[in-house]
Amino acid sequence: MGVAGVAAYVLLLDVAWLRSSGVLTFGALAVAQVLAFSALRTDRRARTLVPAGLTFVLGLTFLWLFFFVARLPAPTTFEQLERAPDVQLWEAAGAPRRLSQHAAQGPVLLVFFRGHW
Repeated sequence: MGVAGVAAYVLLLDVAWLRSSGVLTFGALAVAQVLAFSALRTDRRARTLVPAGLTFVLGLTFLWLFFFVARLPAPTTFEQLERAPDVQLWEAAGAPRRLSQHAAQGPVLLVFFRGHW
């Protein structure tokens, strides 16, 4: 059940409100936790203890990934971005070129396209 919650999160990344809230994953992980610990109440053998422990670790790992690893960086203001760092870019033909080389020829406009993640 816990694995199904994480799989649901990955499969439904295109649905914005599900991706940003993780409600299906948190629900599936909560159900998995309840089932695992209710099974532990009646049977404390290794065949019950190991899956319950793995479900608990999976839930904690997903919480850590969702709230700490996947958070956005702090926003920067326009004043902090007066000059772009000198990075290496690739031209349309595939040749590498530094941003400073383009800036030496005149003003440079950088356009960023967000891809599908």
